[in-house]
Amino acid sequence: ATTPYRWSAADLPAGNYVLTARATDNRGAVSVSNGVAITVDVVPTIALTAPDDGTIVAAGADVLLQATAADPDGTIARVEFFDGTVKLGEASVAPYRFFWPAVPAGVHALTAIATDNLGGSAATAPITVTADRPPGVALTAPLNLAKFTAPASIALAASASDSDGTVALVEFFSGTTKVGEVTAAPYQFTWSGVGAGTYALTAVATDDLGLATTSA
Repeated sequence: ATTPYRWSAADLPAGNYVLTARATDNRGAVSVSNGVAITVDVVPTIALTAPDDGTIVAAGADVLLQATAADPDGTIARVEFFDGTVKLGEASVAPYRFFWPAVPAGVHALTAIATDNLGGSAATAPITVTADRPPGVALTAPLNLAKFTAPASIALAASASDSDGTVALVEFFSGTTKVGEVTAAPYQFTWSGVGAGTYALTAVATDDLGLATTSA
């Protein structure tokens, strides 16, 4: 009833509306404005279904991003995938998926945004994916083709490092049989009571995020 002439329409159901304003003066004369067409849109729903929150992948790997999305009063026009504010890719038809190639090392905050046919949009909560560089490892002792007298005690040694973390564990294997492990440098272990035979020895280094590398 007083200027400025404003009114808020709360909880309008989805649909199409034509709005008008009608002014009545102090003598009862009335004028009606031209109509303004509006659409009330229900925004879509979306969930990021892959990868899982907290996933750890090897840096440089390809990662599948996938989302489910629905629109109760229309259709999904597109689903976009983001790393922080950087758009990685999009899909316009279900299943909504994108293969993220050669993921760079680091921690990534991933989201998906669904946009419907009327331009309404909704975003997922961010999930965290860590791309980890695997450790490096080399078996430094014994030398290749070394010979021992049975029953032998063989000194096994390895060098290991991790460029973006720490080495948690170095394990020593004969074929597929684990013969020992160490958790701190120097990575050395004595393999005792070794019988006659030929053995293929390797060392496996595992970093603080669980990625492992096997030596030659």
